[in-house]
Amino acid sequence: MRLSLIICFFILSYSLFAEESIWKDRIYDPKIKTIKCTQAGLDASLAITTLNTGVPIDLEFDDLGTDTRALRYNLIPCNWDWTSASLNAYDCIDGFAENSINNYQRSFNTETPYTHYTISFPNEQCKFKKSGNYIIQIKDFDNGNVLLTKRLLVVDAQAAVVAQCIRPRNNSLLKTHQEIDFTVNAGGVNMANPMEDIKVVILQNQIWANAIANIQPIYFNDNILKYNCDVDAVFPAGKEFRRIDIRTIRFAGMGVQRNDNTTTPANVYIQTDPCRANMNYVFNKDYNGEFYIEKQETNNPATEADYVLAHFHYASEQLNDAKLFWCGQASQYDLSKDFQFTYNPATKGYDLDLFLKNGYYEYLIGTAGGDGRLDFATAEGNWYEAENEYTILVYYRSFSGRYDQLIGVNNFHSMR
Repeated sequence: MRLSLIICFFILSYSLFAEESIWKDRIYDPKIKTIKCTQAGLDASLAITTLNTGVPIDLEFDDLGTDTRALRYNLIPCNWDWTSASLNAYDCIDGFAENSINNYQRSFNTETPYTHYTISFPNEQCKFKKSGNYIIQIKDFDNGNVLLTKRLLVVDAQAAVVAQCIRPRNNSLLKTHQEIDFTVNAGGVNMANPMEDIKVVILQNQIWANAIANIQPIYFNDNILKYNCDVDAVFPAGKEFRRIDIRTIRFAGMGVQRNDNTTTPANVYIQTDPCRANMNYVFNKDYNGEFYIEKQETNNPATEADYVLAHFHYASEQLNDAKLFWCGQASQYDLSKDFQFTYNPATKGYDLDLFLKNGYYEYLIGTAGGDGRLDFATAEGNWYEAENEYTILVYYRSFSGRYDQLIGVNNFHSMR
C-alpha cells in the first residue's frame, strides 16, 4: 500500500514538458529514477565520445511501476551554451531523427517494480556527423510526453589543451579557492578572430550549474591561446564529498545509522550530517560526487537492486531565506523540490527523504543563488587542498559557421 502511495505521489507531481531556452539535465516524469550517462564500460565519466572513433556513450535509467512503457528518443543539436542550434537533426545525425528504445529489462525479485532501459550512442540507427553539444530527449511513445533530457558531448579533437590547477594569485582566496590556467593549441584550425571564434567552458566536478565560460585569452599567436585566469577561472575549492553505502539493508553500511527492512520500501536512516564549514580539512578519497549501483546479494544490480527510502538529516539552525539541496550526480544537481531539505523545528535541523536504489552515493549540501549557481560554502566550507575534477571544453565556430564544434577537451584533477 505504501509503495502504491509513493508511486501515485510521483505521478501527481508530474510536470508537463515545455521548450527550453537553455537545455539542461532534467527529469520531467518523477517515475524516472537512477539516471546514469557515461562512457561505455565506465561507472564514472563525463558523457562524451569522439567523433567517428570514440568509445560509445551509455545512458541507463529506471522507470518505476509494473507497466513497461514504449519509449523513444531523439537528439537535439545545441550551441556551446546549450541553446538550440540553428540546425535540424539531419544536419548532424546520420540515421533517423527519432528511434525506439529496444533494450530494456523488467526488475527481478524486487519489492519496488521497475523497468531498466539502456541506450548506446552512436548506434546503427543514429550516428553523429558533427561534433558539439547534443541533448537527448526520452519520450513516451503513446502520448509524446518528454520524460527526461540529458546532455551529451561529441569531440572532434583538433586542439590540444594543457592545463594546471594552482593557488589563486588573489591573496584573499589563497586558502579557499583553486585557479585554472591553461593553453589551447588550435593547430591547423583556420581562425579569423580567435577572440570571437573560440569559446571555452570549464566544469568543476561535472557541475554544469557552476560552469565558468566566456573566458578571454591574455594573448594568442600562431593559433596558440594562453589563458592566465586569476579572475575569470577561479573556483571555490569546497571539500571532499559526503558518502553513504546502501548496497545492502542487512546491516548498516558506511554513513548509515540504522535500517528498517520491515516496511516496503525499506527505510534507511542516514547518520546526521553536521555542518562542515568550520571544520578542518580532512582528505578522504572520493569520486567527486559520483554514484554506483550495486547490491551485495546479486551480480546483476541493474535489474535486481531494490529501492529504499533514505532519510537524511542536516543539523543546523534555521537559515534565513536559504534553501538547502542534496547535490550529486545522482540528483543531476537538480534544484527542484525533490532534492530540497525542509527545516524541522522538532529535530532542530533540515530533513529530506529520497527514493534511492541500492548502491554507493556521494553528495554535498548546497544552497542555490539567484543566478542558479550552487554554493557549498554554508554547509561544507572551502579548502584549497580539496581534490576536484576539472574539465576544459574548447569550442570553435568559423565566421560563416552555423554551429559550435567541440574541438578540444582536457579532463584533470587538482591534486593528483
